[in-house]
Amino acid sequence: MTVTSPSTFAPRIEPNPSHERRSPSRVLIVEAGEAIGQQLLNTLKKVERLDPRRVLGEDTALEQIRAWHPQILIVGDTLAGTTGLKFCEKLREISSVPLIYLTSRIEMQHQIQCLNTGADDCILFPYAEPLLIGRLLCLLRRSYRYSLPPFPNSPRGAAQFKQSGRPRNE
Repeated sequence: MTVTSPSTFAPRIEPNPSHERRSPSRVLIVEAGEAIGQQLLNTLKKVERLDPRRVLGEDTALEQIRAWHPQILIVGDTLAGTTGLKFCEKLREISSVPLIYLTSRIEMQHQIQCLNTGADDCILFPYAEPLLIGRLLCLLRRSYRYSLPPFPNSPRGAAQFKQSGRPRNE
């Protein structure tokens, strides 16, 4: 991670494009809901090229971002003590790490607000697992110029994920 200081508030944390591509990509899930966060964590653990962790609440998330340097965040609407949108605003003051926002609100205006607040993508909950993983990997490839293969890379790949929980490297 490259650290620069645009203000005295906090150092700005930037993605590191030279990150070793062979190691799994670090994914931090920031969510208040116990069941939703655990379901998402279990989903992402099925993909061998991802290293997901889950935290509850804004303060714990900011500590993890500084200590663990995730390559991408998944943030939910509701966090302990704040909202996902307020967390995005605060995060964008210190970091440009790619962020996927999960929301159950279907109003287009809310989704646009998520994007304008700092999210790179907005996914409606409940989500289709292959679509969420595909968008996550796409954002990683685009943000870090990774040469990760797309997921699923074929209709057979989607079926494989459903059955075994791990896509095969082809």
